[in-house]
Amino acid sequence: MALSSNIWKLYIYRALSALEFMLPIFVIFLLDNNLSLTQILILQAAYAVALLVLEIPTGAFADRYGRKKSIIISSIIVFAACIIYASGRSFTGFFMAEILWAVGASFWSGADTAFLYDTLKDMKRENEFKKICGTLNSIESIFFGVGGLIGGFLVIYGLRFPFYMTLIPLGIAMIIPFTLKEPQLFQKVKYRYWTHIKDAIKHTAKHTRLRFIIAYSAILAVTTEVVFFLYQPYLQSINIPLTLFGIIFAVFSAIFALGSKLAHRIEPRLGEKTTLLGIMLVSAAAIFMISRTAAFYVIIFFMVFEFTCGLARPVLLSYLHHHIESYRRATIISLNNMSRSLSIAIIAPLFGAIADYWSLQTAFMIIAIMLAVYFAILAAVFLIFRK
Repeated sequence: MALSSNIWKLYIYRALSALEFMLPIFVIFLLDNNLSLTQILILQAAYAVALLVLEIPTGAFADRYGRKKSIIISSIIVFAACIIYASGRSFTGFFMAEILWAVGASFWSGADTAFLYDTLKDMKRENEFKKICGTLNSIESIFFGVGGLIGGFLVIYGLRFPFYMTLIPLGIAMIIPFTLKEPQLFQKVKYRYWTHIKDAIKHTAKHTRLRFIIAYSAILAVTTEVVFFLYQPYLQSINIPLTLFGIIFAVFSAIFALGSKLAHRIEPRLGEKTTLLGIMLVSAAAIFMISRTAAFYVIIFFMVFEFTCGLARPVLLSYLHHHIESYRRATIISLNNMSRSLSIAIIAPLFGAIADYWSLQTAFMIIAIMLAVYFAILAAVFLIFRK
């Protein structure tokens, strides 16, 4: 079996896994089950904490026992979590589903891009990683959009129906990881399990570039998470019909996909520093405009934000992989994801409380200020350290 087949199989796997028909109405579904925005973001904090605990151990599992095995385990657990979500009717039930989904996600994160990078490196095509990673992200976003578009129509049968329909593509997706071929480049780590984790943490702590990229990624992760869980009630508050949510979600996904697809073209022209500063500045400006707008055209600013998020994902992953050796690749990527999860767990519920007790606009304004402050710090650091 040709190693190159891993690439198109990952494309198909990402596409099927992204057909989550419930996403356009996910927050509305939880609100309909009598959860507040604070409770909804507490659920996401619980998800983030579970990822925080599991990211490094599951990353080390992937490095030691194989990224293919890790992806197989992930697909099975996510399918089970979706069943629980579809049948859940209380905060407790949704809490259980979130934790289980986090377990599945932790086996996937780190292992997927490590598997792809080593596949390309084994084929002497690692210089294509940014492009192929961008294509993967684009495919995922496009099919998120397709799923959202379909989910918008499925909602006429009830808010719960899209969850049950999501089980179909997730069930088919479970088959694909069994057909992947582990790259010959991959070697199971020779360290003891916890020794390997400790080594990866020490390596990251001493590596200035890795620390910087991980911190940047964490700030962007919090912003993306909070905006996703606030935009649906925000659109509802300005009287956009629920039946349009699927179309809007599809448009947002397409814009995200475009950002990811163009990342390998935009970043080399702008350079690393300008790209990182630009993503932060444009994101802050877009969210500021959202906080000051209460009309249908606010969708334009959400689209701008989605484009910058799509651009950021493959760029940041490419920067990370460039500084990581193969044998600790999945573990350090999981360390990056762990820092993102910790940031979300601490900060996201605060924005839910702000939205509940003040307003959605206030929550968006504070996000914009947070990004603007980080942009100013980043610009000062780049100015001082010109290398």
